[in-house]
Amino acid sequence: TKALATTVTVENPLDHDVAFETACSDRANFSVEPKVVKIRPFSTSDNVTIHYVPSDIDVDHTAAIALHHPELGTYDYVARGRGREPGGFMAEQTPTAIVGEP
Repeated sequence: TKALATTVTVENPLDHDVAFETACSDRANFSVEPKVVKIRPFSTSDNVTIHYVPSDIDVDHTAAIALHHPELGTYDYVARGRGREPGGFMAEQTPTAIVGEP
């Protein structure tokens, strides 16, 4: 399986710096970077990355992602992913060894 990532843009419409706390409902398969998203006044940040690493093949995974700030409330996202069989990048290998030899 292969890890995937996507970025989201978060806006700060206020006249002072803000720091969003992040939360994720499925930490086994998804993560959010950075853990605290800091944004300057009247700016946007496009460095918020949601990572997906599947733990199963052919199983749908869904996570609720939340960025929370006391004044701005919560920005909610839904992330979905599905693990697929790896392939096409490496031929099958069959290792062999003789017992007693390095």
